[in-house]
Formats: sequence, C-alpha cells, structure tokens
Amino acid sequence: MLPPLNQHQRRDKGRLSLVGVLAALALVVVVILGVAHGSAPTHGHLKRDDDGNFKEARGMAPSGNCDDIAPIVPRALVLGDPGRYLLSNRRFNIRDRPQTRNYHWTVSEVRSTPGGVLRPLVVVNGQSPGPILEANLGDEVFIHLTNALANATTIHWHGMLQNGTIFMDGADAITQCSIPPGGKMIYRWKAQNVGTYWWHGHTNEQYTDGLFGPLIIHSPTETAMVKNPYDDEYTFILNDAYNTMATSLMPRFMQPFTGINGNPGDEPSPDGNMINGVSNARCAYLPSNQHKDAKRDEMGTPAAVGSIYNETNVCGNAPLGRLNVNLAPGKTYRLRLINAGTLTTSVFSIDNHQLTVIEVDGVSVEPFKTWSVEIAVAQRYSVLVTLDKAPGAYSIRTAIVTEDLKYTGPNFNSTVLSVLRYGNYFTNPVDAPVPDAWNTLPEASAEAIFVPADKLDAPAPGRVEYLTFQGRADPSDNMMLMYFNNTSWRPLPAGQSSLNAIRSLPDAIVHNSTALEQEPSLGHQVSYVNQDANGVFDLVFNSLDDGPHPFHLHGHTFWVLSVGTGPFTGPTDGLSRVNPPRRDTVIIPGNGHLVMRIRTDNPGVWTLHCHIGWHMATGLLLTITNQPGVIKGLSIPPDVARLCKA
Repeated sequence: MLPPLNQHQRRDKGRLSLVGVLAALALVVVVILGVAHGSAPTHGHLKRDDDGNFKEARGMAPSGNCDDIAPIVPRALVLGDPGRYLLSNRRFNIRDRPQTRNYHWTVSEVRSTPGGVLRPLVVVNGQSPGPILEANLGDEVFIHLTNALANATTIHWHGMLQNGTIFMDGADAITQCSIPPGGKMIYRWKAQNVGTYWWHGHTNEQYTDGLFGPLIIHSPTETAMVKNPYDDEYTFILNDAYNTMATSLMPRFMQPFTGINGNPGDEPSPDGNMINGVSNARCAYLPSNQHKDAKRDEMGTPAAVGSIYNETNVCGNAPLGRLNVNLAPGKTYRLRLINAGTLTTSVFSIDNHQLTVIEVDGVSVEPFKTWSVEIAVAQRYSVLVTLDKAPGAYSIRTAIVTEDLKYTGPNFNSTVLSVLRYGNYFTNPVDAPVPDAWNTLPEASAEAIFVPADKLDAPAPGRVEYLTFQGRADPSDNMMLMYFNNTSWRPLPAGQSSLNAIRSLPDAIVHNSTALEQEPSLGHQVSYVNQDANGVFDLVFNSLDDGPHPFHLHGHTFWVLSVGTGPFTGPTDGLSRVNPPRRDTVIIPGNGHLVMRIRTDNPGVWTLHCHIGWHMATGLLLTITNQPGVIKGLSIPPDVARLCKA
C-alpha cells in the first residue's frame, strides 16, 4: 500500500497534562461549534428554515446529562489511565474458564480538549475512548447501559457474530429501537469469536463525537497467539479528529448545490489525527462554500441554493500532548490496532522497528513482515514488535492518508506522533525520516497478502446479486444522498425496527423472499432475504464513486473473492475458492469493485454499510435477512421490547 502524501508536517511536542481552559475561549468555541451534540439528524428528519434551507444543528437539544451545557472535564480525566491499554496492567486472565462478565456503563456528554480546542464529547463512564470491553471466548457478556444523554443512543459490537442474539447487535431502527434519554438497556451476548474488535455508537454520528472503544476477545488457543508467542499486548485505537460537532457538519455536507466545500459530495475533512484519545488538532476549520454558482435547470433558472457559509478557523490554546508508551526492553508485544475513524485511512509505524502482521479483523493470518500497516476505517490488525534496539525513545507515527481528503485546513497536521520508550530512557526521540521500506504492502493485492492461518475454503457459489453505489443530489428531498442502485436507505420512524416489522408479518410473507424484500413496512432500503439455513450468497459491488469506501457487514466474517480497480461484471463461479482472505470490513477503491461471499447460517437482519460515517448517515446502507422464519420465533428480552413502545 502506498504511504500518504505530505504526511510529515509541523509537529507539536507539548506533554500530556491537566488542562485549564479560559472561560472566554470556552464561550467562543461553544458558540461557534455548537455545544448541542444531539445525535446528528438522519436525512429523513432534517429541518428547514423559512427559505427552505437546512438548519444548522447548533440549535438542537444538547445531549450532556440532560443539561443545557455539559461540564468541563480536564483532558487527563477524559483520557483515563494510559496504562489501561497494556494487558498486564488490567490483570485480565485470558485462561479463565467461561464465565459471566458484567459491565456497567453510563453514556453522557462532557466538554474537554482532546486537542487544542474545547469541544463536547460523548463519553462512557466519563472517558473517551471508552472502557476496554474484554472477555474470553465463551463468556457471557452483560453491559448494563444507562443513557444520560438528551438524545437516543445504541451501541454496536463491531465484529461480534451475535448468533442467536440478533436483537443485541445495536443497529438503530434495524435490530432494536434506540435507548431514549434517561433509558436503560442490558446488552447481553456470548463471546463467539476471538480477536480484535471495537464497539461504537450506532445512532447517527455519535461515534464521531467520542462514543467508541476497544473490544477484545481472548482465547489461549487462538492461532495468532499459539503460532506467534509474545510477552504482553498493547492496544492502540486510532481515529481522525474533528473539532466541530457532527451535528453541525452533517447538514452542510447534505446541501445539494453548495456542499461543505462548494462541491456536492465533498465529505467534511478532519482537523487532525488522534491516537488513544490524544489529538494533534489545534483548530476547528470549515471552508467557505460561496465560490460555486448554483446549478440551473433546463430553462436557465437558478436552482435553489442551500445556506451560504463563510470560512472559519477557530484555534484553541490548550497545549497539545503526546501519548507516551513505556514498555520493557527485549520483549515482544502484540499491538492491537483499531481504526475508529469517521472518514480516513491511517498508516501506523514505529521508527526503526519492523512489524509482523498476525491477525486481521479477528482472523489469524500467516505472519507478514512490514514497516507499516495501512488501516481503513473500522478495520483492525494485530502486529508483533520486538523491542530489540538500543534503549531509547522512538516515534510512533500515525498518519492520515491525505488522498482521502477533498480539502484541509491551514493548521491541519496529518501525522500524530507518540513516543515509545524502553530502557529507562526519558528524553524525546529524534524525528527520523520514514524508511524507504515504508511501501511494503502492495496496493493492488492488499487483501491477498493476508493468508488466513486457519484454512477455510469458500463454498461453491449460490445466489449472486450485483450492485452499484454512488452519491448524488436527490431532487425530491433537495439533499445530497448516497445510493445502492437507485435506493437510499432511510431509517424507520422512531419506535420501529426492521426486526420487529418482520416478527409482526404473516407467515405467508415471511416465508416468501420476494414478498419480504418488497415489504413496505421494512422501509426505504435495498433488502435481500435468504431462507436457506446453509445457503451461499454472493454480493458484487461496483463503485461509481472516485473515493475509497470501507464496507462492513454485521454478523459475519465473509470471504473476499475479488477486490480491486475497475468494475466486475462477470460470473463469480470462476473465482478461486481456495482459502481466500476473510474479513468483516474491506475497502473498495475508487471506481473499483468487491466480490464477497457469505453463508446464510446466522439468522437475523444484518446491516451492510459503508463505514464512512458521512456516507452511512446519508443512505449507503442495506440489509441482508437470513432465515426470517427463525427470526419470528425469537424471544426478545422485555427491556429490549419496551424500547419500541417508549
């Protein structure tokens, strides 16, 4: 894979510290960015002003502890103990017998300075990134969730199979109704697959604003661990840093004729980069959208123009910090890398240290040596690193792939630097040039190089469906939307879910795939229904968009039969079935294709979507329903059922 362009820019070297924020600065930033978090509106519910333009989200209800203004919390408290990312510090026994594990979480909002700017954050138990959710294979996991926001929420357990517990998947309006303000729910599910995963908000764009954290499932029999011994493990969760709330950015992105940067479809760019909650984003930048003329209809009449925004760049004076990672010399560590970003791919490396990839999206792979790892949004990698160099301090580099961005702000810095120290070495590292060997992962065959260590051939093909996807303005709604074929997903109204809709339908419809795919009560979406408990289903995606798209399928690890540039229009029966790569998230290159194959052996209504937050929220989502007859017979826990009656 190619390294990002212009990734090494000015670096800020302030140390992590408690932050005191001046009241005047806080007031300015709150007014400009909008304290109101409010889960960002979906495109079915955006409000307009008297001129028909979309309203800014800053007038929406705040979501912090049901107060008008969330409390200001020092950065160090929001980040929590940095030692929590080291497994040995957590004293978690990965060899414990299966047991019940209870976690008690409260979702709320605070204001803090992950970078240079005071901004609202959605936190769990006061932290962002949130708690590390950890279990052993076979454990029963109970998360007792209290929603202290002023807006509804749900949590998705990214990568968990949820076989038999589809109603715990956390997909708002699909597998459950959202948890209202002040509401409670117990998420309970069994740890059925081992590896590196993550959890995040799945109601609009809440995870962009801080609602995310690591999810790790251990097993002493995991192939990645058995074949590649190591001494300890450390988790890094990476994401692009936005200093403007998603609720303010989304309406601008959806303006059909002016967009966020004067061009329809220009995704909001981040203000910087972040690792384990430590951000290098000093400012909050929004470009002007005034420089584009409104489009005209066939008669030459100017079309309606959305709101006009001037360029703004608000910078804060909170000191930027660096993540410091102190490890032991001579030992080998498993680094679990998670991209919890909204838009951008990240590249991870450690100066002068080679990495060995041993796990991808929960799948153990044959060891692959590299100097860097490129991680798309929602993907995860485990790499081994041996601390066998001279005792000292070395830069950990996390760089945004800037090719993904349509614009950047004047203070944008794509690379966030952290410090790896071992051998009682306390000075800062000397910034070394990126090694010539950075480009070690060939882009054209990025998936094929990761060979599953536990061989599993793909089954012969069965049903095959072909899809295109793109973004375009919807004249009926006057919005910029994303489409599968000619359909843009819209969530069901509050108090409804696809799962409940199926359970309420007569058997004659439930057992008729064609009728169920066209059922109006399931809402406005592309829907595929598979009745066979052991069927095989191929989906072929062809992108009509020039940017990359990371696609994630809930409830499955799928075979990647083909991914690359250009369209795929032929049959799928000629593709190799011999131990293909397996993932739950894969990136489709601009104007490229993906052929995935799944078994339909997991009953449920499974969400498949682009994991770029701006794209999912504007409709790039579909559902795959497996074994709807089984779904009808499921027993839904009372606290989950009550959410659809609230």
